[in-house]
Amino acid sequence: MNEELEAIRFQIAAHDMNKPFRDIGYVPVFVADERARIAVIGHAPGLMAQTRRLAWGDLSGERL
Repeated sequence: MNEELEAIRFQIAAHDMNKPFRDIGYVPVFVADERARIAVIGHAPGLMAQTRRLAWGDLSGERL
């Protein structure tokens, strides 16, 4: 992952709203391509996606 995307991942993790999740070891789970102009998609990853650290890597991702 390039430096800009890594900086975004850090900013997401560092946000105060994510403190409860940081405290239990969760990390931001997202997919981005440095060539993308913009894409906004929401998903609340479940335990399976968080464990795999793979966006859409759970049952909701299979349904979509």
